[in-house]
Amino acid sequence: MNGGVSMKCPHCESRAIARTSKTLSLTLREITFVCRNHRCGFVWVATLEAARTLSPPAVPNHQVRLPLSAHINRAGLVTHIAEAQLALQMEPP
Repeated sequence: MNGGVSMKCPHCESRAIARTSKTLSLTLREITFVCRNHRCGFVWVATLEAARTLSPPAVPNHQVRLPLSAHINRAGLVTHIAEAQLALQMEPP
């Protein structure tokens, strides 16, 4: 696994790196971490889950069901979705 997910080791608090990840669902991944402190050597599995929507997607996947964050203006969101759908209908094929 290459990239930006990292954690501190819960035992020695050294930086740990993600070695592998496995998709469990559209919103859930299982990540294997390895402590970089060779004296510690802790290896563990953590989960990364999409928990709630902060900004609705322009191209939604209808299989994904995430609750809206409490800060989202629901009335404004309904208006925004309606405007976006209208704009898509007006685009030439």
